[in-house]
Amino acid sequence: MAEHRPTQQEEVLWYLKTYGTITALEGFKELYIIDLAGCIRDLRKLYIISDEWIHKNNRFGRPIKYKRYIYEGKKKGVA
Repeated sequence: MAEHRPTQQEEVLWYLKTYGTITALEGFKELYIIDLAGCIRDLRKLYIISDEWIHKNNRFGRPIKYKRYIYEGKKKGVA
């Protein structure tokens, strides 16, 4: 019997439940997922995942921003 390989959504959900938050860079470095926003969009059908903009400067001093996604639990009334 073939071993179950988790989907990208399952991997992102595990990461969120384990660490509480994830950014696109963490998604790529830790899970090799390029379209984290797409996975989050799909997960939001069943789970409450909020986000916040993080504002920083890059190594050259130019301002950048990126999102941090925050796991808040399963939606009520969803099986």
